Amino acid sequence: MIRPEWMAVALLAVSWVTALMVAIDALIDVRAWLARLRQWRTHLVTGTARSTLGSLAVEQRARTFDDGGIGFFERGHVSTVAPGDVDVAGEVLSVVPAPEVEVWLPHGDLLARAACGSPAEFSRLLVEAKGKGCLRTVTVEVSGGSRVWIAGVREGQKLVASLVSTTEPRAEARWRLALNAGLVLLDLAWVGAGTALALWPPAFGAISIIGASVLLGHLLGITPLAIKVRELSKTPARRELLGEWRPLAAPPTVAASGQ
Repeated sequence: MIRPEWMAVALLAVSWVTALMVAIDALIDVRAWLARLRQWRTHLVTGTARSTLGSLAVEQRARTFDDGGIGFFERGHVSTVAPGDVDVAGEVLSVVPAPEVEVWLPHGDLLARAACGSPAEFSRLLVEAKGKGCLRTVTVEVSGGSRVWIAGVREGQKLVASLVSTTEPRAEARWRLALNAGLVLLDLAWVGAGTALALWPPAFGAISIIGASVLLGHLLGITPLAIKVRELSKTPARRELLGEWRPLAAPPTVAASGQ
């Protein structure tokens, strides 16, 4: 029979290994977002696009559900920057893409573009998505006249862009930085509090049992929370769109009344 003391030690060990793995993973994202912020201190300009500067395309596979709905599953994200001009404080710069470039757009714009537009569209896709499903691409453009933030290296009147964004990228970075830093603090505080309570004398007393429950809650809760934070921490060019359409309710009919 396994002694309770060994079970307690095992719970402590697993809890701390899990906590450290979550913290290290989140700190990797913290480091990456800090590096972006440092780079953007000198390599970020804002202006007005004078032409379409690019697009973000999300390719999805559509499949039908048993209840008659349609689900969408990610296949890939493609950022495309088209050569064009941007007006930066009255100076016109020519934008060309770097070898690795991302286009950032508000997630709400992608959600709006991906939404079902009409019952006819739903019916058409419902037929196409049966069996192995079908592909669709949701695309949003950075249109002319948009305010844009561009990160890149300037070469005379040419700007070699590694990022074209219609959202303030530093705000995006700070939000994701705070999200990951908050996860690290919560993770370590949670497992630390559980450990302190679990080791509270007397052994296996009421308080130590509460501590064991806190550690068990950490084991069950921190991993799905970390997965959610990781998804939210992706750049706007990589964040999953997913989504689903449900059968559309038929419009109500009004019976004609006799005169």
